[in-house]
Amino acid sequence: AQPGNDQPRLWRDVENDALRNAMGFNNDGAAAAVRNTGASLLAVGVTKVTGDFEAGDPIELANREGHIIARGLAAFNSIELPQLLGRNSRWLHEALGERFDRPVVHRDDLVLID
Repeated sequence: AQPGNDQPRLWRDVENDALRNAMGFNNDGAAAAVRNTGASLLAVGVTKVTGDFEAGDPIELANREGHIIARGLAAFNSIELPQLLGRNSRWLHEALGERFDRPVVHRDDLVLID
């Protein structure tokens, strides 16, 4: 759990009998870029964050229909991410600083799911 938050970082997905953190893509293009071109997941391609997690924690990446298409390690925590969603790298760098000008999940830290 994060300081001041007694909730676990993972949430229970009863339907799939699983525990998970998740992020959703904002359009089919973002999901396709990760799946088909070997791209990292950038903040501009994320629309939703669920669960509590720290940078370095494993998360699942879901398409707009909610199907998990990849798993990876988060570069930001669940408190930082909401302010980044939908923002391009240039804006992040200029508005928030160099530390925020990086992928949400780097391709080297990502595994595709069939």
